[in-house]
Amino acid sequence: MSVHGSVGVIVNSKEGGSFETGKGLQQGDPLSPILFNLVVDVLKRMLQKANNAGLVKGLANDVVDQGIISLQYADDTILFLNSDREMASNMKWLLTKFERMSGMRLNYHKSELIPMNLGDQEK
Repeated sequence: MSVHGSVGVIVNSKEGGSFETGKGLQQGDPLSPILFNLVVDVLKRMLQKANNAGLVKGLANDVVDQGIISLQYADDTILFLNSDREMASNMKWLLTKFERMSGMRLNYHKSELIPMNLGDQEK
């Protein structure tokens, strides 16, 4: 006997019908990109709120209001952060919370830190 959960979706404050869950998604499933984008939108909103609260600060504040914090292309995310140790710590905390909340895992082995316009001491 298999046990399935029931899931309901709320869109624009209106609740849709519920449906039973199955085995989940696999790579190549046509729903994967849509669901990924929905979840990553939560990360974007977390970063925006953290920026508004002064916990993180993006780059190019003179070009874009409140700066650029993240860019997303397919399943790749680029995060931008000012050269500030406390803000870097805040960013790591946000990413950890996002992992726990979403169930997604950041692959730090495939991640890269690229310092720009910093002296050797700052790097």
